[in-house]
Amino acid sequence: MNRLAEQIVQFANRHSVTSLFTFPPDGGNGHPDHVAISLATTMAYRSGLCNTVSSLYYTLSPAMAADGRSPDLTVDVAKHWTVKAAALRAHDSQKYAIVRYFGELLDEAREDRRFEHFVIEN
Repeated sequence: MNRLAEQIVQFANRHSVTSLFTFPPDGGNGHPDHVAISLATTMAYRSGLCNTVSSLYYTLSPAMAADGRSPDLTVDVAKHWTVKAAALRAHDSQKYAIVRYFGELLDEAREDRRFEHFVIEN
């Protein structure tokens, strides 16, 4: 197991996490950092060392939807949008990609970004 996966296991156990959420295996957009995070989180989950974790969720990507996957969990992020938008704005090096994906980060979530969809790992 790699170092990041070990750190995920330690975090999950220290905080009694019951579910892990991560990028889909392709990173959602192919970004190498997102792919690595997904791989490490999946590795941590599959290791069986996360004592309290019972499920792993991937963000539903367009590729997964094209393969016929539908959401197992949908979260309305509207009430948390201002915090999420502030966190996204903090990624200055990725500001153009963020605007392409999320649009301008206004005070309220656009309707097409209000809900986040997740699929459970099989």
